[in-house]
Amino acid sequence: MMALTTAATHLYPGAHLSAAEKLIAPVDVVVVFGGTNPTGGRVEELANGEMALRLEEYVTLAGTVIAAKSWLVRREGPGLIVTGRDS
Repeated sequence: MMALTTAATHLYPGAHLSAAEKLIAPVDVVVVFGGTNPTGGRVEELANGEMALRLEEYVTLAGTVIAAKSWLVRREGPGLIVTGRDS
């Protein structure tokens, strides 16, 4: 399992996720947000060559439940940049 970290409390297009080493999909991840509890997920290669980050539901430290979501991402250095929502 690989750790991805971000200072953000949620993901959005343009959000950056840092990794200690180069990510090679498919891989299970734990995403550590700023101000929230960590959540599990998985980075997968899609058939069209894009990559998706599929996050499990998580709860912020303030108690807000964030539903499971899937995001399109691309590699940037060892980490990832969110490019949009996966439909």
